[in-house]
Amino acid sequence: SHMGRGDVDTSLELADQVGFPLVEKNADRRNHLFYLMAIIHARFKKPRDFLKGEEYLERGLAAIAESDMAEGERHFQLVFNRNGLAMIRNFQRRPAEAIELCRSGYAYLNEHLGSDEHRLHRSILLYNIAQVYAAMGAHAEALEYYSATIAQDPNYSEYYNERASVLLQMDRLKEAEADYLRAIELSPPYFEVFTNLGQCYRRMGAVAEAIKQYSNALDLEPKHLLARLGRAKAYEEGGETDAAIEDYSAVLALDATLWEALGSRGVLFYEAGRLHESLADFDSAIELKPEIAELHENRAIVLTDIEK
Repeated sequence: SHMGRGDVDTSLELADQVGFPLVEKNADRRNHLFYLMAIIHARFKKPRDFLKGEEYLERGLAAIAESDMAEGERHFQLVFNRNGLAMIRNFQRRPAEAIELCRSGYAYLNEHLGSDEHRLHRSILLYNIAQVYAAMGAHAEALEYYSATIAQDPNYSEYYNERASVLLQMDRLKEAEADYLRAIELSPPYFEVFTNLGQCYRRMGAVAEAIKQYSNALDLEPKHLLARLGRAKAYEEGGETDAAIEDYSAVLALDATLWEALGSRGVLFYEAGRLHESLADFDSAIELKPEIAELHENRAIVLTDIEK
């Protein structure tokens, strides 16, 4: 519960003072607590403590060996523990090791458990492999493992959302659209998938649909920067200057360092005849990114018109 609030320190204090004494004589519960502590240290603690995370995973393996759990459950817990190590290896930017841990875990479960046992965790192992490949930019491999994950667990929205994002990067836009729509169908609303669908429609040139999906995302999370920026660009592409300026202004209110937003708004101000506001935007953009020649060129055009 404390972790759900993001209160890492209280969680660790509670484990030290109460948790460990309670599980001292119960190897099964000790394994679960060690795994939780490993995840807290390696994932949620700032900065992450991978060494401590590995230490707790090793203690978890020892607890599994000591426990009197059923053989099938022991097999599952061993693989679950190594999945935690795969997470650490991924955070350490050692993707090949992370993938191998998940692959070997999947093969181990297939060898030692019946086909109907722990199917959810098997799908999670495939999903973890897909995520690592996606982070590496290995799109074909990521797509293969996302598809395998979905074949085992076809009703989880996030899998479709993430596979769609790989398809989007591969420029397979209609397939990406279908996956995003399926993700929306399967889940209560979450802003990320609407933003992603907006990105897809922009790539398709379907500006009105893109604006609609970005707006859906912003209804759920008004401060979502990518949705606001995407909608600003879609308005700009659709010739809706005032709406685009308003969205770029909202973007810059959230992050004044986005030189591209400043440059885009500067162009729109110029086209609207608001020359001094345009000049101010180009000045600010150049201060942030002086090596971009186009910004200097645009600023020169504005100055020429002001001096006429």
